[in-house]
Amino acid sequence: MIIRHILQKRKNTAYRFLWFFAVCSMLFTLYFLPTNAYASAEWEVTLRVEAGTGHNELVLGVDATATDGYDPVWEVYALLGGEIKAYFPHFDWPMVHQVFWRDIRAKAPGTTAEWSFVVDSTLNNSEFAINWDLSRVPENYTIFLRDDTTAQQLDMRLTTFYSFIYTDSRTFRVTVYVPPDITPPNPPQNLNGKLSKAGVVLAWKRNRELDIAGYNVYRSTTPGSGYQRINYSLISVPKYIDKEIVKGNTYYYVVTAVNTAGGESGYSNQVGVIVNK
Repeated sequence: MIIRHILQKRKNTAYRFLWFFAVCSMLFTLYFLPTNAYASAEWEVTLRVEAGTGHNELVLGVDATATDGYDPVWEVYALLGGEIKAYFPHFDWPMVHQVFWRDIRAKAPGTTAEWSFVVDSTLNNSEFAINWDLSRVPENYTIFLRDDTTAQQLDMRLTTFYSFIYTDSRTFRVTVYVPPDITPPNPPQNLNGKLSKAGVVLAWKRNRELDIAGYNVYRSTTPGSGYQRINYSLISVPKYIDKEIVKGNTYYYVVTAVNTAGGESGYSNQVGVIVNK
């Protein structure tokens, strides 16, 4: 009877321990892992830090829904265990845990973003390698890796790894230049033209986009094709006078809008003007 009581007590203790462990695991998952922990960002880079048979991975990237501060939807805490530790330090964030293995930033075309990460290990005087996968980075982005210890910088497009001999904690930086978004603006509307003593006067409706840098005017003597730009620099106002005209010709005009990123719209409606005087 006594033995049965002892066994039952141990069994209950084991159940309590398993229940406590399950609850702690659930709380750990909810606290340390964001809801989007393994979702793919709009673009991202995987860095694999290797030495011997061990490795650790980091993920950096950008998404339109992310922010540059701590974002529980995207950032994931680094668990610093094992012989190879790799993490993004964010001591500027008011968090209890300030090291991360995943760091996703806000989308900001036309800017250079930088990620700093640390490699720490007990494997002194061992050869380390950092490998990367750029398959999810747009080809027109420039991306560099800098070793702050040696000040060596390399174009990550030209190779797939960087090796070094580990002697102490080492800091690296990845910089990515994201080109401007050159999505073209809408074509100008309501182009009209008339002949005057000064030349052919063209006018159109101003584009509503806030990033319009100016307009181009195109001319042809064939309706619907053969357009050639006739302005030397962007036109800042929705009006233009073509003075280079010849009596007896009919000219066909279209205009385009250009934004500050260099994106040019399609053609506006065409207008034809007969030069008869």
